[in-house]
Amino acid sequence: MFKKIFGWLGDALLNMLDDEPASKGHEVSPQLVEMIKHFEGFRKHPYRCSAGVWTIGYGTTTYPNGKQVTLSDQNIGEEYAEKLLISKLRQHFVPVVNDYVKKPLKQHQFDALVSFVYNIGAEAFAKSALLRKLNGSFHKDVVAEEFLRWNKARNPESGELEPLEGLTIRRKAEAELYKTGRYP
Repeated sequence: MFKKIFGWLGDALLNMLDDEPASKGHEVSPQLVEMIKHFEGFRKHPYRCSAGVWTIGYGTTTYPNGKQVTLSDQNIGEEYAEKLLISKLRQHFVPVVNDYVKKPLKQHQFDALVSFVYNIGAEAFAKSALLRKLNGSFHKDVVAEEFLRWNKARNPESGELEPLEGLTIRRKAEAELYKTGRYP
């Protein structure tokens, strides 16, 4: 009834009353790691992702020493792939979200954003309307809608942006997680 009377403002007020306090400076959660592993999938050998970038493990494109993944790289195991993922998240993607986002987040919102940034890259995130709306204190539903706009990858042959089913599914899951706290 409260939401019916006050509309989105009522929803915003109810969000402020949630049990989990919002904070800044989050870290990698086990749920985040499992979510990314689920969407990236494991590949023991180097392969070209849908955007044409050499990738290995759970979406790793560069090693901790900065070397790019190449076709000639040795196969890796799942345990090492997970260590690469967690290392990359901690060293690069967690700081990006913590630095660029100017408002407090709940852990599930942070996790949705880190998964998103891991997939699209820090530079694209920094220029995104999603970040502008998030920092502009738009309602969480408006911010969540922005995830859905990022379901395309550049076709390496044509150079055109094309929607991909896997990205569409991932973006819907990230948006849902951001809004509701429900992990896929």
